[in-house]
Amino acid sequence: MARDYKPKPVVYLAAAGAFDLEPGETMMVAAHTSDLAAAAAAGLRTAFIARPDEYGPGMGETTAGTTVDVSCASLLELAAALEA
Repeated sequence: MARDYKPKPVVYLAAAGAFDLEPGETMMVAAHTSDLAAAAAAGLRTAFIARPDEYGPGMGETTAGTTVDVSCASLLELAAALEA
């Protein structure tokens, strides 16, 4: 839909627009700080999900390297945090 690639703002805004939502009504959920920082800059809310072993034992992100709205260890924890 966006006809472009992250981290360009149009990608995040197109995702919100596809659901007829304002950026602040949506949330980018990711395990990568760069994706979350770009989404936040485009006005989306953000949630970090830790993937500490993504690239091998102990070789993934365990904490967000940027300010996020929610930080969790799993999608189930995120659902609970959002009261979903």
